[in-house]
Amino acid sequence: MPPKRRTKRDAGLLAGSDRTDAHFAATAGRSDLLEEAMEQNIDLSHADKDGMTALHCACARSARGCVRLLLGVLNDEKRSHALRVDEAWVDARDKQGRTALHHASIRGDPSIVEMLVAAGADVSLGAVDNMTARHFAAKKGADSEAV
Repeated sequence: MPPKRRTKRDAGLLAGSDRTDAHFAATAGRSDLLEEAMEQNIDLSHADKDGMTALHCACARSARGCVRLLLGVLNDEKRSHALRVDEAWVDARDKQGRTALHHASIRGDPSIVEMLVAAGADVSLGAVDNMTARHFAAKKGADSEAV
């Protein structure tokens, strides 16, 4: 049986999944595939069943190129509107109440933490367990001053 041809999907959702192409590209750290997904005006604010956006996924994997690409959208008014993101998107929370900044702090990646803070991430937000990004960074042994 020949492989199925890829067709344009509603909001970029993969069949049988709640994740978009952007989620998968960010999780894999593939900025090239993420750029392709973004060219299709995929909804970057879309959250999967765990409340994770593509930005959460990129931060959880320390995918610096993907984080840079995603945050770059905020500086392009036309593109940010098409991809449905705004300043509040940076602080979107997953089901555990964690933001992208929390995930970057858990990974202990100061360069991603700096990018998120520069993009306006709120360092004072606590997750469901009241842990802030600074708590996660300190727990990881990373420099919590970056947060």
